[in-house]
Amino acid sequence: MARKLLVIPDTLLQLVEVKAKAYGLSLQDYLRHIMAENVKNMVEPVETLTDPELLKDLKEAIDDVKHGRVISLNSKEEIDKYIDNIVKIKK
Repeated sequence: MARKLLVIPDTLLQLVEVKAKAYGLSLQDYLRHIMAENVKNMVEPVETLTDPELLKDLKEAIDDVKHGRVISLNSKEEIDKYIDNIVKIKK
């Protein structure tokens, strides 16, 4: 397990220690808890991706970005023009 030194200002540390004690947790356990709560929404949606087709599409999209097979549309006008060209090609 990786360990890092975390510098916390005294006032913040005192407040966090009071909060940890109120929950009956050690400072370390409380800090782990609030960090996990803070990032859980960033992790959970990824963990719930189980649709094979969606996962395949995501992998392809990541590969496209890595290999420069993407375009940049920076305005509504550019987006409209790009979509108009796609529609013309399909007709």
